[in-house]
Amino acid sequence: MKKLTEFSMKIMIWLLIAGGCYAATNLKVESMMDISYPIVIISTDYTAPPKDVMS
Repeated sequence: MKKLTEFSMKIMIWLLIAGGCYAATNLKVESMMDISYPIVIISTDYTAPPKDVMS
């Protein structure tokens, strides 16, 4: 009985993985979220004290 349970669980896991891969490949682009992180980078090469750069 234990082997039957283990075999059934393995089949269920493989079916879930296969179903997830199938669903992910057929997902429309409009359904996916736009993941973009707004990033602003400021770099200076001014060799002065921080007080002068700030002003």
